[in-house]
Amino acid sequence: MTHSSILTYFQIGHFLLNLLLNYAIAANRKYIINALRHTSGHDSFMLYVQKVNSELMLTEVRKKLMTEYIPDEIYGMIKVYVYGTVHHMLDWLMGDMVLPPEKVAEI
Repeated sequence: MTHSSILTYFQIGHFLLNLLLNYAIAANRKYIINALRHTSGHDSFMLYVQKVNSELMLTEVRKKLMTEYIPDEIYGMIKVYVYGTVHHMLDWLMGDMVLPPEKVAEI
């Protein structure tokens, strides 16, 4: 798998994040912030979104490689990308980053 192929999968993740930011989160932002601040939702949200995003990305990479085996280097890159994306999104959600949803997705 080439570097450009890996970037293609990251672009898929970017597209999914953009959809999530623009539709699901932006419309219910106050409710979500309250739930994340006053429940154990913060940790649950992080773990769930990391798991879902990792599975989506890993599935796509396996299809591209046509094998179940994913080299450790690529697996690590996917995990770092997914974890960073989730934390980035939480910073924005919790008000640590004042940007419109489109700009957050663009970053």
